[in-house]
Amino acid sequence: MTLALNALLDLPELHGRVSVTVTGCWLWIGASTGVGARAVLKVQGRTVCAHRELYRRLYGEVPRRLYNTCGAERCIRPDHFRAEQRYAEARQRKLSPDQLRDLRARWKEGATIAELAREIGWNDANLGLALKGLSYKDV
Repeated sequence: MTLALNALLDLPELHGRVSVTVTGCWLWIGASTGVGARAVLKVQGRTVCAHRELYRRLYGEVPRRLYNTCGAERCIRPDHFRAEQRYAEARQRKLSPDQLRDLRARWKEGATIAELAREIGWNDANLGLALKGLSYKDV
């Protein structure tokens, strides 16, 4: 059985372990497997990755690989993750000069990098490099 997105925050396993940010990320403040590692929680006596468990409860089947699209390292919000194939396709997609100029203008007008990145299926670190001119230097 899958749950609605907002209902996931009410799960007992998450109480006191998630901080919701103004950008909508669910940052894990509970146990993890180490520095830079994924959040973990106990489910029926098993230790599982929190983002995968929440993805399963929201969507059902969990793909072999999930990629975080918001770029927030500790985010476990399931709709901020994409399956391998879709994410790989987005990573291979390059921005046209016009797309990049449009994104830069929207960023300067106040849109966050995370919002723009989620919109185009990129992680915010890579989009941040493009917007700041550290990649796509010719645009």
